[in-house]
Amino acid sequence: MKKNIIIIVLLVLFTNTFAQKTIDNPEYGLISIPGSITKIEILDTATVLHFHIKSYREREIIISDKSYIEVIGSNKKLLVTKSEGINLNEVKKASDTGELFYSLHFPKLETNVKTIDFVEVHDNEDEHAHAYDIVIDQENASMLPLALRGNWMRMDGSNLWDYGFYTNNAIIDRAVWNYKKVTNKGKKYTITLEREGALKTVYAKLNKNGRVDFGATPKQLVAYSLTKLHNPNFKLENDLPYESASLLKLDSTTYSGVIKGYTERVKEKAYVNIYIYDAFTLKVEPLKAKIKTDGSFSIKFPANYPKYILVSSTYTNQQQVNVEQGKETFHFINDGTPLFMGDCAMLNDGLTEMKSINSFFNNKIMKELAESTISVSPEDYKKACLKLRDKDLTALKELNQKQFFSRKALQIKKMNHNFFAMKSIHDYERRRNDQIKNLSPKKEGTLIIDYKIEPSFYDFYSRDIFNDRLGILATPSFGFVANKLTSDSSFKNENDSARDIENNIQDRLNLENTFMMDFIRFRQFYSDFFNEGNNFTEADIENAKQEIKDPFLSDYLTITAKRVKSTQAKSTSNINTVEKAEGEELFEAMLKKFKGKVIYVDFWTTWCGACVAFIKETKLLKEEMKDKDVVFLYISGESKKSPENTWRQVIADINGEHYWLTEEQWNYLLNKFNFNGIPHHMVINKKGEVVNDNLRLPSVEKLKAVLNEELAKE
Repeated sequence: MKKNIIIIVLLVLFTNTFAQKTIDNPEYGLISIPGSITKIEILDTATVLHFHIKSYREREIIISDKSYIEVIGSNKKLLVTKSEGINLNEVKKASDTGELFYSLHFPKLETNVKTIDFVEVHDNEDEHAHAYDIVIDQENASMLPLALRGNWMRMDGSNLWDYGFYTNNAIIDRAVWNYKKVTNKGKKYTITLEREGALKTVYAKLNKNGRVDFGATPKQLVAYSLTKLHNPNFKLENDLPYESASLLKLDSTTYSGVIKGYTERVKEKAYVNIYIYDAFTLKVEPLKAKIKTDGSFSIKFPANYPKYILVSSTYTNQQQVNVEQGKETFHFINDGTPLFMGDCAMLNDGLTEMKSINSFFNNKIMKELAESTISVSPEDYKKACLKLRDKDLTALKELNQKQFFSRKALQIKKMNHNFFAMKSIHDYERRRNDQIKNLSPKKEGTLIIDYKIEPSFYDFYSRDIFNDRLGILATPSFGFVANKLTSDSSFKNENDSARDIENNIQDRLNLENTFMMDFIRFRQFYSDFFNEGNNFTEADIENAKQEIKDPFLSDYLTITAKRVKSTQAKSTSNINTVEKAEGEELFEAMLKKFKGKVIYVDFWTTWCGACVAFIKETKLLKEEMKDKDVVFLYISGESKKSPENTWRQVIADINGEHYWLTEEQWNYLLNKFNFNGIPHHMVINKKGEVVNDNLRLPSVEKLKAVLNEELAKE
């Protein structure tokens, strides 16, 4: 009897242990929610998932009561029963912090459940958000013990990420490895890994405080931690800054990596796209990574200076990653802190750590600065901008006293802050005009003093910084400053040509024979070649080169000019003129010449990477449908980010019909069709009627199906 009571008590304890199980920082696979799952509670009556949404500032969020978890392989949906921190079926507005914490309750899971999926349901199935392969039984999920799993960083102050051990595989030496065998003697482990027939052995020893020693041999183990340990006195071997003489060169670079949680089951949801910006030609080149079965990818592309690329993936919309000519950057794309291996690891790690220091990207600070232009003189406004720059540089210095950063990371960060300040100072007149134009009723009657911008206002420009190629490290801000100079009314006289304006800038700011002037002239010649079509000659190119002193830019002008000729010779883009029409008649007038055909309308801008990427994806579809009554119509408009010259250069590569609108016309159509972002796609039938006014981010196949469906109608 006594023995039976003990057994019953043990069973109750075991059951209750599972019933009250808490999993902190659970393991899971691919996740398309803009955040992470921080904790799972297995209670005696419910299963609770805790979420931390990180990219919430610019968006709204809604959790439907149709959202659910599903045990993998069961096809049984367990619907959400309760929420905390957010109300079901109600829109949650964006917060000032840009973060949101909430939890969702679901029915209790059975004790033998190993993994589940979570699905955040939305009206449009294409917009469902997922978290796949959430591990519930963590201890038995892998042959590798839980104590060895995670992202391991060196403890010497570098925080270099060398080992990533996960439930099903590992990332070591910029490659994905599968587990073959794991053995141990006490706290010492031997991990045998396999990749494409090759074997690798890693030795590990469990240490105190959750730390582990890893190495290629049992006698050469190095201490690693799951958390960063900072040491400002760390010395990096060959820690050299960028040098002007070797900064610009025609070469290539490789961006490679792994997307977290990739499996064949989720391949339709996983993607990695990159956008490469050329500071000299203003072109944005979108590239799509081909993801292998193990989740790895690699893209090689031309690079003529150290730059950042924008990475769009399942996990992030636009993440900056820095690359260099002749080097490889390896990136583990995940829902947490970006992790890097390879030649540019320390550079990217450092820039990630310094990211929060940026007053010029603080919406509240920039709003206050803009509002001050009504009552603040240009000189006082300039001082405020420089004060923000100095504040950021001081914060950067203080942070550097606590942790190590590579010289290249510091160099890029400091250069960016200098150019952020220059651009912001130069925005005084624009911001002031915007404030006066949009003066709120509460501020009507405010005394507006008519300030005059004196020549001394521009003394913040430094000849030294403009005469150094290193300014290009601050791309795209370097180019923005160049644009500000050439469009500033202070440097223009009536009937001045582009060359006159360049000379005015050069003389007023003492910029003769500087890299900035070469940069401005390069852009102007490149733009001229586009505007002249194929009418420019080899002699025109040679004459232009004589006015550019920098040898790289001089040679690069020849290369880009030849590309212009080649592109324009193949181009079938057609620029249309908007008839004199306003209001409701505007859109009808634009479509009039295409009546009787099915029209695909794409609202886009040159600076929108996703826009350019999808346009490129539809290139083959346009060729396939060229003999059908389908029009591919591209509509763009004037803005501060997208001047007409840039648009003319970009559309040379975009076959189809094009309209360039004024800012007023663009804003009218934006409001008419209630845009909440670009790209924005529409379909017009043969009668000129809008049949789909928001074809949200379609695949090429879906777009093809929609167009064929309309073509089949009488």
